[in-house]
Order: sequence, then structure tokens, then C-alpha cells
Amino acid sequence: WATDGGTHAAWLEVDLGAPVTFSHAVIKEAFDRVKAFQLLQKVGDAWEPFAEGKNIGENRKIKFPPVTAQHVRLEILKATDGPTLWEFQLSKDPP
Repeated sequence: WATDGGTHAAWLEVDLGAPVTFSHAVIKEAFDRVKAFQLLQKVGDAWEPFAEGKNIGENRKIKFPPVTAQHVRLEILKATDGPTLWEFQLSKDPP
């Protein structure tokens, strides 16, 4: 997943097909451009954050209290240039 050069904020949304419980995420970024992000779950018509961080980097592992959701969004709040991700995983168990 990649954005155009000059992009400093963006989001990636996934539909898991049904509600799934998870408590870990792995995000792998190509060029270390992300400087602030949030993970959000859709509750009704609203997006609620459940994790946040600064740099993603080459292999960011994130642990958080269990979340059950069907729709999840990675929102990149700040990037130095167009964010490019190699991988975005959600899991119940540690990767």
C-alpha cells in the first residue's frame, strides 16, 4: 500500500468480514516516513482509537487490550512524505 509523493496524512481501512477479536498489530513500513499514527475501530458510524504511536519503521509490533471489530483503520496523522507500507497484520496472539 502506498500513497503519492507529497502526501503527509492518509488512512488504510480493512473489512475483516465479520467481528474478530485481536490484541496485536504488526505494521511494516518501507521508508520510515510515518511520524504519528492511530489504530481505530468502527463502532456504529464512529471511529474510536484503540492504539497510537509515533514512528512505524521497518517492523513495528503493537500490543493493546483486546478489541473486537469488523472494520479497522490505520490512520497516518503525520508523515514526512508519501507513506508506503509492506504489511499490516492484526492477530490475537503475539506475532
